[in-house]
Amino acid sequence: MSVELASAPQKITIPVSGMTCAACQAGVQKALQRTPGVVDASVNLMMGNAAVTYQPGVTSPEALVETIRDVGYGAEIPRPERTAFAEQEESDRAQEEEYRELRRKAIASGAIGALVMLLSMPLMVAGANLFHGGVHGGAVADPFMRWAMQSLSPALERAFPWLYAIDPAVLSWTLLVLTAGVMVWAGRQFYIRAWTGLRHHTADMSTLIAVGNGAAFLYSVVATVAPEMRLFNEETFGPVVPLSTFNTEAEVVALANATPFGLAAYFYTRDASRIWRVGAALEAGLVGVNDFALSSEVAPFGGVKASGYGREGSKYGLDEYLQTKYLLQGNLQARSA
Repeated sequence: MSVELASAPQKITIPVSGMTCAACQAGVQKALQRTPGVVDASVNLMMGNAAVTYQPGVTSPEALVETIRDVGYGAEIPRPERTAFAEQEESDRAQEEEYRELRRKAIASGAIGALVMLLSMPLMVAGANLFHGGVHGGAVADPFMRWAMQSLSPALERAFPWLYAIDPAVLSWTLLVLTAGVMVWAGRQFYIRAWTGLRHHTADMSTLIAVGNGAAFLYSVVATVAPEMRLFNEETFGPVVPLSTFNTEAEVVALANATPFGLAAYFYTRDASRIWRVGAALEAGLVGVNDFALSSEVAPFGGVKASGYGREGSKYGLDEYLQTKYLLQGNLQARSA
């Protein structure tokens, strides 16, 4: 009778790069612990390494390194001829290089962002002019945006009048291309790590960055590529909620009115003056402010434009059932007594 003895567990410390938060550390550690043959795994965020105890007959250092790389982080098999001090020095140099690269990308992205801000000023002014014929002090809630619309834009137009003569569609596509370039070049690593984390059912700071920026960018793509898409121009009686971003009150009112339909509109605000201003500007038969329960037997129900004519409910609902007759009387002679 032969007895096969199992190999004794071995321990290895693997340098890990790219971890920036506790979620990164937890993701790498969970991936290693789920690997067949791993007895124990502990990841140190501050030291940037993973201490793994494994069964040599089931897994190997090469397989452990691939597991870490599959999660989206860098890993290398430690070389036996190098000391722990040398490994730490190399890790520090790699982190310093990554920091310098991120700093270069941040500076370049900030410069492009400033350019995008200036190029977008004509579009914001055009949107504001659609509302009551100009920019209103109360139309922009954000103080910086109010300053930009009232002070920066006029100065920019005096300095670069040709910028305000460019076709808005050309400006929109230029802004989209510049934004996409920044996202692909400067943010590529965040999206790669977020996608890798999604495949492994984990989330970290890269996921937060990718989801936040990606969602905003997708809205911008839809607004640029398909500003007249059916979802924003038809009455969709179904479980769908279209979303669109905006910067100013004038812009969102213009978007809401850019449809042939006008049954109901809703908006939320704590500004009493905005209630009357926006309520009057919205082209809809029913307007709900801070509430959506519009239907009532004492309120007139009906739309404008292609959403119908007349009203139901209230005393105005009887108008459709009545005939208005005009009777003129003249040349009446008074009876003699």
